Amino acid sequence: LGDWTEHRRPPVPPHVTELLQPDAIAHREYRNGVGRTASVWVIYWTSAHSVRGYHHPDLCLPNVGFKEESRDTLTLTPSGGGELPLTSRTL
Repeated sequence: LGDWTEHRRPPVPPHVTELLQPDAIAHREYRNGVGRTASVWVIYWTSAHSVRGYHHPDLCLPNVGFKEESRDTLTLTPSGGGELPLTSRTL
């Protein structure tokens, strides 16, 4: 993570869990050497069919006032094998 270190682990608001119905969810905040913070959410569903409604960041974030500055897609290779596609957005 370069000079980014974990700053805190904010609780996941109950309404987020209720709305998205994920199998697992984590929320972390990281801080760099000059005090900037980054909020990281990891949300996992066992199956795409498990997603309640259609809550995709491309729709949800602009609807609540966020503007995307940049987007990057990468692939994480877990130690157990396989590939995990990830999307990173800067808002």
